[in-house]
Amino acid sequence: MTSSSLEEQLRAENAQLRTRLEEAEATNGAATDITARKLAETKLAEVTQRCEMALKSAQVTLFHQDLDLRYTWIYNPVLGYDSGQVIGKRDVELFERAGDAVNTEAMKREVIHTGTSERRDVLIHAKGVEHYYDLLVEPLLNEAGSIAGVTCAAIEVTGRKQAEDALRENRQFTSRVLNNVLAFVGVMTPDGTLIDANRAALEAAGISPSEVIGKKFWDCYWWNYAPELQAQLRAACERAAMGEVVRYDVPVRMAGEAMVWIDFQLAPLCDGEGRVTHLIPSGMDITERRRSAESLRQNAELFVHLVDQAPSGVYVVDADFRVQQVNALAAPVFAKVDGLIGRDFTEVNEVLWGPKVAAEVAHIFRHTLDTGEGYVSPSFTHERQDIDVEEAYEWQIKRVSLADGRHGVVCYFEDVTESRRAKEKLRSAMEAAETANAAKDRFIAMLSHELRTPLTPVLMVVGLLEQEPGLSAQMREDLAMIKRNIVLETKLIDDLLDLSRIHSGKLLLAIAPVDLNEAVRHVCCICQSDLQGGDIHLAFSLDPTAGPVAADHARLQQILWNVLRNAIKFTPKYGDIRIMTTRLAAGRCEVRVQDSGVGIPQEMLPRIFDAFEQGGTSVTRQFGGLGLGLAICKALVELHQGTIRVESPGEGKGATFIIELPVAPSVLPATDTLAQTARAQVSRPIRLLLVEDHADTVRMLTRLLTNAGFVVVSASDVASALAAAERETFDVLISDLGLPDGSGNDVMRALRLRSDLPGIVMSGYGREEDVRWSEEAGFSEHLVKPVDPVKLKEAIFRVTQNRG
Repeated sequence: MTSSSLEEQLRAENAQLRTRLEEAEATNGAATDITARKLAETKLAEVTQRCEMALKSAQVTLFHQDLDLRYTWIYNPVLGYDSGQVIGKRDVELFERAGDAVNTEAMKREVIHTGTSERRDVLIHAKGVEHYYDLLVEPLLNEAGSIAGVTCAAIEVTGRKQAEDALRENRQFTSRVLNNVLAFVGVMTPDGTLIDANRAALEAAGISPSEVIGKKFWDCYWWNYAPELQAQLRAACERAAMGEVVRYDVPVRMAGEAMVWIDFQLAPLCDGEGRVTHLIPSGMDITERRRSAESLRQNAELFVHLVDQAPSGVYVVDADFRVQQVNALAAPVFAKVDGLIGRDFTEVNEVLWGPKVAAEVAHIFRHTLDTGEGYVSPSFTHERQDIDVEEAYEWQIKRVSLADGRHGVVCYFEDVTESRRAKEKLRSAMEAAETANAAKDRFIAMLSHELRTPLTPVLMVVGLLEQEPGLSAQMREDLAMIKRNIVLETKLIDDLLDLSRIHSGKLLLAIAPVDLNEAVRHVCCICQSDLQGGDIHLAFSLDPTAGPVAADHARLQQILWNVLRNAIKFTPKYGDIRIMTTRLAAGRCEVRVQDSGVGIPQEMLPRIFDAFEQGGTSVTRQFGGLGLGLAICKALVELHQGTIRVESPGEGKGATFIIELPVAPSVLPATDTLAQTARAQVSRPIRLLLVEDHADTVRMLTRLLTNAGFVVVSASDVASALAAAERETFDVLISDLGLPDGSGNDVMRALRLRSDLPGIVMSGYGREEDVRWSEEAGFSEHLVKPVDPVKLKEAIFRVTQNRG
């Protein structure tokens, strides 16, 4: 209740009571009705008391001021004053700030001057605090009806004023925010008429407020006047007017004819009784969001497609660690897992592998999910718990972004169970093959030893007979024939051993610079007797710049010898063979061996370097041999990083073999093997300990070496050899490897403990490892049976040339 209403009520009741008193007095005259007067006075007291209580409860301050604006009466003083401190004072004497008093006194003087009441909010400061009062000022009339001052009523409204100021500031702030935000916000009447809209959104669309304010919302030009859209918006306004919140994604035409997508919402605004008073349309530009969403959708579809079409098993685990997707190739692995999609990944692995493996896999996946660090599994083989079968997998995982914007883990895997089993079978087969191959090598070595051993005494007998004077020409020719066949037999055995070593990868080369032309000349000298026997003409064309080549000297000689002997073998009597060397570009040298022989059929050319191939059974029957020479040549050339090929116009038109080898950086000083083996001048005969269990070989070797001036003591086993060494002193040990009670290596090692006696192996065992083992035992030379007597004597001189 305001001060004016209280005062008016008080005046009305006082006036009513006075009228009743006057009426009573007039009726009774001098004899006033005491009872009525008492009742009136009582009633007046009650009204006065009630008004005072109302004034106190309303915190109303009432006061009078005279024409000088000094307080003459006050009810319910404020600002910490009592009545005695106020009466007789003016506002300027009571208020903390003079400006506050100036304002209030100016208002009161205006009322005195005009005789018209004034009402306004005034500000008064007290003890550093602002107080707002709703001040009513009316003219105070005396009994004559003239203005004698002012009568005032003041109610403190500081709380209300502060609330109004806050509300005003909030409205101003809200207006500024809405008018500057690019999102559209408007106000409409329930019938859809737009009455206000924020300015920033209109400016962004290139629209002035006059174009849309006052129009029906669905008729505003930004909807591009699409009939179906206008109908949709009109229906939305009708629904919102019924109290429903409506939301759409709608296209809007912006400035420059650009079309954008707006997330549009229409909400009803209701009064306290629930009646819709306004509609609030709002919208936000979601063009980029829609584009991003569309791009994300397309990427998600592409991701799903790629997963489905992947050539391996693929599955995806989402950010909540649940299986999200499994492609067709992966599905059979999870066939026993119920409710796979959406199921916790750890639970899935427990079904497949059991709790322990599941925990390990979960730890790996979570690490990738948290850190982005990929993982490639080592070999993973374990028994499946769901099917009781051991299976093997190879898998890797990566972190990926999923359609919901969060990270997940994608796993690519291959079921390698069958391939692992196949590999295991292959490994077992390879081990078996290697075992068989080793057994084959041992068999070939043993066979070689057993074949070579009988040839040794035969070759030595031939050597002794060749030294006999007075032999007839026919006899010498027969001996030469025997010797050639022994050499041929030895060559066949050597070919078998070489092929075995090549296939097992045990053939080692000692690569060094070799003079290619000198190697060719030397091989031609070796084959001279074969050339003469067939009346074959040999021509040279050697390039002086050809060489040196990077080669194993002995193996290069073997290659050239095989090719040249092959040409001699297939060239008829009185035929021609030509050997040419050439230096090629790119650091290569070439040897060509061209013959005028039987030629090679075109269908045989691709197979000519295969083992056991000679161009057909008729060729084999006519020319003999095993067909290993060219196969060995090809393998040896390739070990030298070279190439070998053959050309032939056809049968009866000869053939040309072309060998290419890499050039070496320099030529080593020439070594004259024969010069190195020159007989040493000794002051006494060389004493030899011959250890051999083959009686014919012992007999022929003893005879041969004795005739050459050596002293020979023989032994047939390890024990007798060591006993002989205890009794006598020897210069050289010549020993077979295979002995009845041990090995020649055993003899050599035992004798080496006593002295530095040199040793020569003479054995049918000629593999690389046989040579290495004999060298490790202490032997200086390793000769393979059958041994040429001349080579044996040269070896003896080599190992003793530095001994006195």
